[in-house]
Amino acid sequence: MLKDRNISYKHQSMYFPAAAFDWKPGSADNQDAGDGNDDLVEVGTTGFVGWKFDADPGDDQVFISMPTPTNVDWDNDVFYRVIWAAAESSDLGLTESFAISAAEVAFGAAPATSAPTAFATVSDTPSAINVPLATPWASANSSTTDGIAGTSDMLRIFVDCTTDSANDPRLIGLEMKYTPKLTDGPQHATADAPTDA
Repeated sequence: MLKDRNISYKHQSMYFPAAAFDWKPGSADNQDAGDGNDDLVEVGTTGFVGWKFDADPGDDQVFISMPTPTNVDWDNDVFYRVIWAAAESSDLGLTESFAISAAEVAFGAAPATSAPTAFATVSDTPSAINVPLATPWASANSSTTDGIAGTSDMLRIFVDCTTDSANDPRLIGLEMKYTPKLTDGPQHATADAPTDA
């Protein structure tokens, strides 16, 4: 009989584009719910939409809220990377860092509206402007300090630009790769970590 431990599950991919993050429509600018100074704008003339982070790195954060996905095995490593763009050619070569954190709550309670302690940080140095860039992958699981347990009703994931090194960064989206949740217990994940960043 084929057992779960005999199967090497391939990582599945989940992508959250910038426009899916929580925002306030109907104002002069499309503003995120966490900080009214971060605006949803086009990346150059590419047709990509991204969050233009405010100049103050203390507030450069956006979040996406959802019912907790049940198809993700949070007990195995989940991999995260930020898809982003730089918009200022005068500052090529400066490194941008993004912290990823999460708030989990039951229905009937409000999740945090500002980023909790990060469970992962990713950094990237742009070599071109107004093009999609990808940070390296970072991983976390339910045992990681401040990681996602996946046991509550609602999940809110934050992406916080902690540097804003004058690159005028735009968050295009957040990508996750995960082991699919197919059994009651943790899956037997033997697939190699993603390296296509």
